[in-house]
Amino acid sequence: MARELPNFYLETCSTYRSPGVIEQLVEGAGADRVLFGSDQPLMDPRTQLGKILTAAIGDREKRLVMGGNACRLLKL
Repeated sequence: MARELPNFYLETCSTYRSPGVIEQLVEGAGADRVLFGSDQPLMDPRTQLGKILTAAIGDREKRLVMGGNACRLLKL
């Protein structure tokens, strides 16, 4: 759906640290369609952050996921 609908985004909070899941989101939908989610207080924000920082994606993609996309969508 994220590839087909211009206003459909994916977020990362419920993606447990299965190897490659962040990479799959970015590869499948594009880094500009993935938003960081912590799901705090239900999940530890450190592990949510860590799975993005340790993902095998580029620095540009990490910056988009970690806040660049949210800033763009919220016009910040």
